[in-house]
Parts: sequence; C-alpha cells; structure tokens
Amino acid sequence: MREIAIGVEESGQQFIWVVRGGQDDSWLPEGFEERINGRGMVIRGWAPQVLILEHEARRAKGLGEMARKAVEEGGSSYNHLTSLIEELKLQRGY
Repeated sequence: MREIAIGVEESGQQFIWVVRGGQDDSWLPEGFEERINGRGMVIRGWAPQVLILEHEARRAKGLGEMARKAVEEGGSSYNHLTSLIEELKLQRGY
C-alpha cells in the first residue's frame, strides 16, 4: 500500500483512491495527504462509485464515449479487428 501511495503521488496525476476502512494510516508516507491535496483524494471505506464516475470533471464519460465509438462498425478497433480476422483467414487458407 505504501508503494502504491508513493507511485500515485509521484505520477502527478489526479486520482481518487478508495481503501478499506478501519485500518490505521501507518502505511501512508508522512505528509502524503497534504502533498496530494487538490489533485488526489483517499477515501476510507465505502465510496459512491457511480457518482464519482459520472462527475463531469472526470474523463470517464469522455473516454467511455470514445471507446464505444471505437468498437462500433467503422470505428478504429472494429476495423483493426476485422483486418486481423481477414489476415488470419488468409494464413489458414480460408
């Protein structure tokens, strides 16, 4: 847990980290929460996951939309998968 804390702090990325409630904070590096204030949050116990993911300030909605478009017919992932299937068929002689 301590190594994860160090990693998310050093990443410089915004984050929400949900940890099991009821444990002491001895695993957190000293001053961790003060240093990540404003770009990270540690939630102890239950977290409202749907509310967090739907928050407009988070990229989850935008990334979800991009992923949906990629797998639709004509999307990049759809096209790449189709190409892969065709190539495998050619190699097998179908």
